[in-house]
Amino acid sequence: MLLLALLMLFMGGRIIAPAVAGQFHKQGMDLEARVQPRIEGALIIAMGAAILLAPLPGAGLATAVALGAAGVLAAVRLLRWRLWELAGRPDLLCLGAGYGWLAIGLLLLAVAAAADSYRVAALHVITVGALGSLSIGIMARVRLQRNKADPAKSTEIVICTVLIGIAAATRLAAGLGIGDSAMLLWLAALSWALAFLLLARLLYSLRAG
Repeated sequence: MLLLALLMLFMGGRIIAPAVAGQFHKQGMDLEARVQPRIEGALIIAMGAAILLAPLPGAGLATAVALGAAGVLAAVRLLRWRLWELAGRPDLLCLGAGYGWLAIGLLLLAVAAAADSYRVAALHVITVGALGSLSIGIMARVRLQRNKADPAKSTEIVICTVLIGIAAATRLAAGLGIGDSAMLLWLAALSWALAFLLLARLLYSLRAG
């Protein structure tokens, strides 16, 4: 799972940064913090350390430090993209939401590693929130662009991202023992399924078109 998180940190940054920079250029603005290679390098080092330390007995605190550093670096990288200044690009905000879930998941995983508890709940923030949002956003944008459609006008991307957010939040709450776990798990599963059904509908309609 940490390898998957590292892949999302790297690929997500490489996809989001140029797209955001391009939109800033259209708005007559400049984005200096694009790929941010120094932060990216530090992320790779921190995640590499976490991957090596995680299987070792008694390395919970060291793993937590590495994961915490990665989570903070991911959050700083996201903030430096200044997504709140984008005009009329909800599709890019949705990708930013996926990267945000990734940062939150790493921070929660750091806490879980230090406390040696709630590890599964933290992992679901990454697998549901980050992976779900990023995969839906990227697949939908690629298909729309291939069909000469504007991803910024796609309501499906926004709805799917909101549904994924609900799935991630309710799955986390269930994992932490907050509220009715059974009901929260059903809500998480339903939201996740609806999001991907809506994506499948979008992809099929574009294919048929």
